[in-house]
Amino acid sequence: ERASMVVQVRKEPRESSIQLLQDQFGLSAETAAEYYTEIQNTDPNQWISPWPGYFSGFRGCNVLEEGDVFCDLRFSGQQVPIIFNTTTQDIEIPGGERVQSLVFFGDQMWEKAYKDAAVPVSVVIRKEGESYSALVAHPLLGSSIFTRMFFLEGKGLECYNLFDKQTQVTGQKIYVYTVDWECASQT
Repeated sequence: ERASMVVQVRKEPRESSIQLLQDQFGLSAETAAEYYTEIQNTDPNQWISPWPGYFSGFRGCNVLEEGDVFCDLRFSGQQVPIIFNTTTQDIEIPGGERVQSLVFFGDQMWEKAYKDAAVPVSVVIRKEGESYSALVAHPLLGSSIFTRMFFLEGKGLECYNLFDKQTQVTGQKIYVYTVDWECASQT
């Protein structure tokens, strides 16, 4: 729908475009006017579908005396300290702000979404042994297959098996997986 909206109103007058958005896409007058302005002032590709990405790599966290985990994350040019409460399996950010989701990879993988999110990101926490690390990602990537394959070497995936991993001279990692097609047909 968004691509169709861009094609139909990108170079058209404001009033007729707002009416078209209301009639063809069922938008309110307020939303149609907002969309028209966004379409005119935003790169069409970004408006149709933003490009999700990772805002940080995994950074080590510290286990506090109470058993909570302190992670000093940096993203969007800011330093954001978070505390992961291992008992409630929740995170705290100074100022009480919420992220869109918390994704945890340990013995099990789970995701907790927050409806009152002020910060549109996912915090991904990884536990290996007694150590923790965290990264910040676009919410579409937090628990994605790509995140599991690239950052977690396939952890939590049933139908993919790590075949080979190598490190390029630049430090970039390359992972190769095989697909268990019999497993895939059973799901």
